Amino acid sequence: MKLFFFYFLLLTLISNTVSAIEKDITLHLCENCSYNEAKYYANQESPHMRCESSNPKHEMTLGNEACYADSKKVIIADTQSDNHFVFLISYKNQGLPALNLEKYSQNISPASNDLSVINKVKITDKNFSTFIKEAQAQIKQQPVSSSSDTTNNFMSISETNSETCPSHIKSAVNAAYGGKTASELQTKLNDKVYRDFKNPESAFMTDKMDSTGFSLFALGFSYQGSWKKVSRNFNTIVDLPTHSDVPDSTGYKVVFNVKWIKEFRGLDVELNPLFTKFEGYTLSLLTKRGVKEISSCLEEALDQNLSHSSKTPIGSGSSHSPIFGGSSGGWDNHLCEKHYHDIQGEKIATVKVPC
Repeated sequence: MKLFFFYFLLLTLISNTVSAIEKDITLHLCENCSYNEAKYYANQESPHMRCESSNPKHEMTLGNEACYADSKKVIIADTQSDNHFVFLISYKNQGLPALNLEKYSQNISPASNDLSVINKVKITDKNFSTFIKEAQAQIKQQPVSSSSDTTNNFMSISETNSETCPSHIKSAVNAAYGGKTASELQTKLNDKVYRDFKNPESAFMTDKMDSTGFSLFALGFSYQGSWKKVSRNFNTIVDLPTHSDVPDSTGYKVVFNVKWIKEFRGLDVELNPLFTKFEGYTLSLLTKRGVKEISSCLEEALDQNLSHSSKTPIGSGSSHSPIFGGSSGGWDNHLCEKHYHDIQGEKIATVKVPC
């Protein structure tokens, strides 16, 4: 009887101290990460917390808040070896208000499913890296179209001054937003995938993968991850016409991010805002207020490909805050602010142009 009571007590203690593991597992691939670096990355993650009233008969308030969380597994896998670190991130003091919960981590061994997923991610990483490198070389030999010919959807003929603008400006904007370049690039990449691999899933074993990260669902667990201390460049650059007599042509670059999507059994491409640039400004910068004025030629090219707002005067009596690069001289020169949007209505550029 005493023995039975001892085991009952032991099981009760275990059930109160060991929480379930979340179905979403974080997996980061890191190159030569030390234990301290791995633990640092793991501690950036937090389990999903859920709170409720400690008294079911009353609504939850700060006074009766009771919070709980399952443990979150975080894996830091080495790209060059089998030296992987696995942590379980949990909270102490569960059942108390959120402010009283203390996060802590403990080392655990990887499960067989974890090791299988790590292996699949590393195989995909290797094959995808090789594929992109070869594809970039082939596209360099046979560039995709970046023609400046496009149907004008957003601008009237009377607004254009195309005859005086360098062709590379219109070519760059049209390559980025015209649709034809992205479509041709995607077709070329997928044709190569099926030439190289009769069954692409045998080489690309994750559900998704691109320069920002990857995902894989296995045995009821969803592994989501990214790269740490290592960069991955799954991008392709569109060759644009350059002209030695036009110095600012080097300020234009169109880069597409390439993503493997298992669901579609193929590759998708989308504009990379961090590396695509017009007149030296990256697209990620153009989405923010504070951009210097752009040329009328770039404005015309953007008008031809994107919907845009009316110009808003930036006068000395305006309530607008001065934007980066602007000074009192900017107001005196009667500059206007203008916003550009994509087909979904998302703002993708804010610039200042002559009124």
